[in-house]
Amino acid sequence: RDVGILPDLTANMKLKVEGGHLRFNGLFRQISVDEPGIDESEFGFGIGVSGKIKVGSTDDVRFSANYGDGMCRYTSLGLVKDGILINGNIETVKSLAISGAYRHVWDEQSSSNVILSMADIDNPSGAAGSENKGSTSIQINYLFRPVKQVSYGIMYLHGERETEGDGKGKLNRIQASAKYSF
Repeated sequence: RDVGILPDLTANMKLKVEGGHLRFNGLFRQISVDEPGIDESEFGFGIGVSGKIKVGSTDDVRFSANYGDGMCRYTSLGLVKDGILINGNIETVKSLAISGAYRHVWDEQSSSNVILSMADIDNPSGAAGSENKGSTSIQINYLFRPVKQVSYGIMYLHGERETEGDGKGKLNRIQASAKYSF
């Protein structure tokens, strides 16, 4: 169980640029384990950049890149661990996560996105073969807003994942959504 006594420290700075923005972020955190026979603590960090740039009058490109050591819950939707206990010691996990998206506006009521993402995980020596080593995905969606408060969407996702033990998996998913904003 995570019992760090220091709060996670985060910072970000947003800069407006012509046609969009850039955001720089940082993270510093304590990773601790306090279990019977194990009282360990390490520090983790993360740095990143993200942004949005307009393309034409309605479309935009969005991107992000994050690198860190022990940044787990701050990246990749739980794919990466903070650290791994090896011989009673915490070994933090380094990772790089990159994503890019293109958003196209078809008209006042509809838009689509194409999103590419990847994560590269550098687990410490001795990590179990079931630990995630990397992933890639592509998502394509269509959103329709008949009125301001209502939106409908459909999305296709293809993802691939690799583990330390050279296990490989693929995922194909179609997802639909309906949303009403109060």
